[in-house]
Amino acid sequence: MGNILKSEFFRVRKSGITLGIAIFYAVTTLGWMIIYTVEKMNEKDIQDISDFLLDFGFRNFSSFPSGTLYYLILAFFVGGMVAGDYTTGAIKQIASRGVPRRKIVLGQYIVLASWMTILTLIAATIRALIVTLYWGVGEGFTVTNLLLVDLGWIAAIWSYSALAVLVAHFVRSSMMSIVLHICLLVGGNMAVLIFCAILNDEKLSDRIYGLWISNVQQKALDYTIPTLHQLGYIGLLCLLGVVCLFLGMYVFEKKDVA
Repeated sequence: MGNILKSEFFRVRKSGITLGIAIFYAVTTLGWMIIYTVEKMNEKDIQDISDFLLDFGFRNFSSFPSGTLYYLILAFFVGGMVAGDYTTGAIKQIASRGVPRRKIVLGQYIVLASWMTILTLIAATIRALIVTLYWGVGEGFTVTNLLLVDLGWIAAIWSYSALAVLVAHFVRSSMMSIVLHICLLVGGNMAVLIFCAILNDEKLSDRIYGLWISNVQQKALDYTIPTLHQLGYIGLLCLLGVVCLFLGMYVFEKKDVA
């Protein structure tokens, strides 16, 4: 297993996709730093610009890995790396290593999710530090809340990484993988909203929408809700991740890559 992780780590590090994601985060982070600095020089109060600052430093940090755009980037990175192996034919070499296929999938998953976590952490920390420096850390910053946010981060990023790995092994195409994620994150959300509207039952609609993946991801990062509720959402994401990971292993074991 150690050799698989080492091999995958260096392969991902040298990938153009990894470089592209890193450059994207570097450019967007620099852009936000410029915006924050300009707004601070104009002596604007946090309440005047909270819509795009996402509140004070800690709130800014906690909510970074959320929203449709973030998970599309994650899908592009994780799914693109895995599906790209099918496109280039590298999957044949990977599958011929004499290593159980489930370990190959596990290795891909661990390395890709780790890289995404690191890239996200760097970008989110820089942004949050700038906001904290200019406007303060905000309410709710405690050791307990920080630990809960960290758990929510891991659950959100790693569960969707598992889903991206599953989709990539299933469709074996980077383009199709992204299309499916767009359908899930954009079309799926709209479909759930329409379905809830048709039900015309407010309580039932709230429960259904509350269990939709986008809402669960947001709630898992929300330290302002009751702790047990946040832990419940984190648990749902962990369950999703485990199920998707095992399904990804099963799909790859059954695939003919010869």
